[in-house]
Amino acid sequence: LTELINLEELEIMYPVNYEIPRILSNWQKLKKLSIYGIINDIPVNIGELTHLEELLISLKYWQEYPLPQLPEELAKLSKLKRLHIDIHKLGGIPESIGQLNGLDSLFISSQALFPKSIGNLTCLTDLSLNYNQDINDEEIFLKYLECIEPLIGLKSMYINFKGISHLPDWFSKFNRLENLQLDLLNMSAFPQFINELSQLKTLVLDGCHIGYLPEWINQLEKLEHLSLNYNNLKHLPKSLQNMTHLRYLGIEGNQINPDEAFTLSSFLMDCNVVW
Repeated sequence: LTELINLEELEIMYPVNYEIPRILSNWQKLKKLSIYGIINDIPVNIGELTHLEELLISLKYWQEYPLPQLPEELAKLSKLKRLHIDIHKLGGIPESIGQLNGLDSLFISSQALFPKSIGNLTCLTDLSLNYNQDINDEEIFLKYLECIEPLIGLKSMYINFKGISHLPDWFSKFNRLENLQLDLLNMSAFPQFINELSQLKTLVLDGCHIGYLPEWINQLEKLEHLSLNYNNLKHLPKSLQNMTHLRYLGIEGNQINPDEAFTLSSFLMDCNVVW
């Protein structure tokens, strides 16, 4: 492997606890690096891969010992466009990743809280945040969440925060969003700020305890995919009948009368209505 100095793409898979080889820095021309499995740490010399454009680290959920904090040297990856961190047990994520000014896509799924510095990544168009901890003080957490408020260029957002009952009104600033997915939030009320997201094509609100769908939903004139599975819906607004641009409507796992769902599907001839 040390002789493959022109290698541009590398996938490393460790089925058991292992240490990434220090020769990693030999592959200076790497553009994409994927690391899977169970490992001891991420070596600091990863920062020497200055041509890296994509970095994916996905470690097993059942990894016995937490991975230490990711190295500060990640900030040296100035050409990085996509960063995917899927590590359940992680000591921390360095604030230095806020220096990755060219980053276009960021995915973080971990027990470690995402760093506030991600608010500096104003080139981001795709952001996914999955915080695998129960949130005890919602107001403090929502205050912390203000760090992402400057990311108004986002086109795709995925959020999964356990225990959150609402999201702040300033989410309406993300009016370039085309894809919004909020999973397993304890919201009950349909988020009002969604009315301002006129570019939405895909909206997923599965398992969010939502009890009603507002009449103004038909004002989302570009919406093609609407998923409301496993909520507490009992009725659907008549305005849905006018959303002929819909191609998918998911209402499975609710309390909607089958006759009402069937009638709606007769209006939405080009839409796959799943109930």
